[in-house]
Amino acid sequence: MTILKIKPENPHTLYIGDNIFHPHGINRFTIYYKEHNKNKRTPEEYLQKMQQSGINSLRMVIPGYFEDGIEPELGKYNSKLLEPVKNVFEIARRLKIYIILCLFDYAGFCPPWNPGAWRKQVYSTKFSDPKDFFGSPELRKYEKERVNFLVSHFKQYDNLFAWEPMNEMNYLGKPHGENMEKVTMEWFDDMAQYIKSIDQSHLLTGSLWGGAIWDSLFNHPLNDIVQVHTYDETENPPGIAENIKMYIRKTKHYKKPIIIGEFASKEKNPQRKEFIESAIKAAQNEGSSAWLYASIWDEFGEMDEELFEIYKKTVPVGK
Repeated sequence: MTILKIKPENPHTLYIGDNIFHPHGINRFTIYYKEHNKNKRTPEEYLQKMQQSGINSLRMVIPGYFEDGIEPELGKYNSKLLEPVKNVFEIARRLKIYIILCLFDYAGFCPPWNPGAWRKQVYSTKFSDPKDFFGSPELRKYEKERVNFLVSHFKQYDNLFAWEPMNEMNYLGKPHGENMEKVTMEWFDDMAQYIKSIDQSHLLTGSLWGGAIWDSLFNHPLNDIVQVHTYDETENPPGIAENIKMYIRKTKHYKKPIIIGEFASKEKNPQRKEFIESAIKAAQNEGSSAWLYASIWDEFGEMDEELFEIYKKTVPVGK
């Protein structure tokens, strides 16, 4: 495989060499654990099913929780825990699937459904407040050590789509109140520079919770790809199509590739198939792509045979 690139003369487009690359992606955050997959599909079975359905892109996160995380003790790392992640990269490379890798996930530190999560992860052993994640210079040193550990392990993979410092980082910035954007973007700028100092070859992207659009992120010189997440509409097919068109048209002036990095339909939505097809086609019609969020853990549900068929049906022209 060849590392994805962006050409200055056509900045909205991704390239493999001289050929345009059309992402057709999904989110499966912890696909590397079969217990987290529908019907306990092994990662290889899941990735093969993706490839057979025309899916060429995947977005996932690094396991980062306290007891079984990559950093079981502050500053000490569990490289064995990365073996399942490496396995996914190896299989995906054989199947020509590119992967966006989130190095941190806000959900491991301060999610809305579990306000006590901070106490369950390793940084709480020395830092008592979630505000410290972005605000403490001392904690930043530990975060960079972890980032160095991860980037050094995965920069070898040419099927790494892009680094993502944190999934939906603005949610972890919320404790900073009116300074949320300033503090969050100071962290992003520092981390993006640090990642690029270790790996100058791969692209980098950032994401925001709640459909937020920050000029400070999307216009940032080290943010190569505009990534929008939208859950404004989760049931109505025409509604999601209009929503996605709106976001893409609103961000085209940044002159970067745009992906709708997360959208979803509620699993019990009677129009779920139509909803997802409508979203994917709406993004494609705007020269972009929409990546379904799928999970066995919440109301949005996992990929099933019908959804794989939708992806097969909507493989972008020129893939």
